[in-house]
Amino acid sequence: MSIVASGILPNSPLLLPKLSPLVIKRTSRTREAIDKLLHEMYARQPDIVMLISSAGQPADVTSLLQASTLKYSFFPWGDVVTKGEVKLATGFTHKLKESMETSFPIILKSVDELPVYFAVPTLYLQNILSWQNYIFLEIANSLGFDELYKLAKYIKEQINQSTSRILLVVCGNLSEHFGRYQEQATVFDRSFQAALISLNSSGLADLKQSKPKGLRESLLNQSLLLSLILADLPIQVSIFSYEVPARVGYLVAGINEK
Repeated sequence: MSIVASGILPNSPLLLPKLSPLVIKRTSRTREAIDKLLHEMYARQPDIVMLISSAGQPADVTSLLQASTLKYSFFPWGDVVTKGEVKLATGFTHKLKESMETSFPIILKSVDELPVYFAVPTLYLQNILSWQNYIFLEIANSLGFDELYKLAKYIKEQINQSTSRILLVVCGNLSEHFGRYQEQATVFDRSFQAALISLNSSGLADLKQSKPKGLRESLLNQSLLLSLILADLPIQVSIFSYEVPARVGYLVAGINEK
């Protein structure tokens, strides 16, 4: 049917709800921005939520998670209370995979539990979008512009063929502000936000090419993919917050049609 809204959410375990009061206080701006964005997303009444993230470790495989439901918990990250379960949009997932069967390298991936880089944003989303089915797309870190362009084309085609209202959510964090990369990280994060405001795929692609080799981040590739998916739509980007509470950049943004 259509893309009803899009957004960017950080996926750090430091945003979990049952951590120490000090951690919660240090990330309060991001938490408040997430809450504001989620209420805007709720107003759009999506049927399906599609989350796009890169793998937690270097990976050269693009995959769609497959299961009817997946559980998640956060015991290894210090939150022994929070847990949940999410329903997957299996029909859409398999149709998307089949549409790329012979022309794009993508696999269906089985996991025992929802990975934390999906689970953190899912936890927040389910607080307000609890009955929707979810799609989890994990993109290879090695994908270049041409491959992202092709992937965006297949995603757009499948969305246009669907009768569902789709919410697209990109998950990841900006630069790690450590050591000799601290100044470069600050410049990168500013450049990212400048390119994001207009959702400029050329600007994001240039940033991908010029990114310092040792700089670590987990948001650029999937944001570039999102810009290519939305390329033909008149959109408006609102950055709700940006902060670096634990030497990692957290950004929350909403993207809607004008």
